[in-house]
Amino acid sequence: MEIDSRRIRRLIQRRTPRGRVLDRAVRRQQWLDPVAKSTQSAVGAVYSALGAPGQLVRDLLHGTKGLGHPLHPVLTDIPIGAWSVGVLADWLFIATGRVPPVAGDLALAIGLAGAILAVVSGYTDFHDTAGQESRVAIVHGLTMTLVVVADVVSLVMRLASPGARVGAIALSTVAWAV
Repeated sequence: MEIDSRRIRRLIQRRTPRGRVLDRAVRRQQWLDPVAKSTQSAVGAVYSALGAPGQLVRDLLHGTKGLGHPLHPVLTDIPIGAWSVGVLADWLFIATGRVPPVAGDLALAIGLAGAILAVVSGYTDFHDTAGQESRVAIVHGLTMTLVVVADVVSLVMRLASPGARVGAIALSTVAWAV
């Protein structure tokens, strides 16, 4: 089966207008270049400091050599799925009381474990981007880092102060929506 480049272009262009507007707006933000460059330098410095084992870890986190497929997209399914289950469990707990509160806590924790791997593999892939692609990637990476931080705060609130559960659920719900 041959790939028709015109058909692929049409499929890509069917994205929502809002998505295209946001994408174009981010791509025009040249002030993001120094932020991206310094983040890429930090990621590169970590792998350089690790020496030969750092190169092995970097290759594993890219996924293309070991798996033959980028690892980051695979890993993102873990937090998305776990956090979706967690938000559902949390709101069912609030609405009905039939779901134990630990269900949402556990789903949030599993999502965080997967998210940490996804963040590390994402920043590893980001290290090799340039130009407008790096602008989009840095916005995505920093946004998802903030989501992970919000979910860590939510989990700490749940564990440290059971009376703060509703606030913690609200915080994790907003993070999930982002």
